[in-house]
Amino acid sequence: MNKRSKKELIFLLFLSLLIATLSPLLITYGYNGSSLLVSFVSIFVMFIIIVQYENDRLSKGVLLIFMGILFGYAYIEYVNKIIGLSDTNDLVKKDLIKKFKFISDFIIFSCAGAGGGVFAAYADQSSTDKNESIVSETVIDRTQDIRHLTDHILALNKKINTLIAVVSIIVIVMFFILIIR
Repeated sequence: MNKRSKKELIFLLFLSLLIATLSPLLITYGYNGSSLLVSFVSIFVMFIIIVQYENDRLSKGVLLIFMGILFGYAYIEYVNKIIGLSDTNDLVKKDLIKKFKFISDFIIFSCAGAGGGVFAAYADQSSTDKNESIVSETVIDRTQDIRHLTDHILALNKKINTLIAVVSIIVIVMFFILIIR
């Protein structure tokens, strides 16, 4: 990964963080469903960026677990304060909190699983009792298959980046429309 793409990933990470922070404010304008969708997509994009970012395993594992804690606990408290549960009989607010809690639980489990897996891989590298891999005597040439797979991966990467850009533009346009109102 070259320097430019690292900068782009960091920019997208901070943009997604900003969008995830501002998206619950859509609730105050009555856009409950949009707020949920934008929050979920922006947090999922952050998760993918952290997983794809080239860094050492220990830092990546810590960052994933920190993201799980931050968005699993602090984010749901932030959303609770925005929604405001002063009226305990408001079923719409209770339902909305349940949906945000589901997103919060999804984030906790995803980040804990990914971060724990990264820590396990890191710990396996430095363990003294790891099994030595057995090298096969037979060499099978799959170069053409690997090239074909690489081409497909690059095409998917372009599609994902395009999707991220389109979703970001849509969110920014929605945000500006709400400001203009």
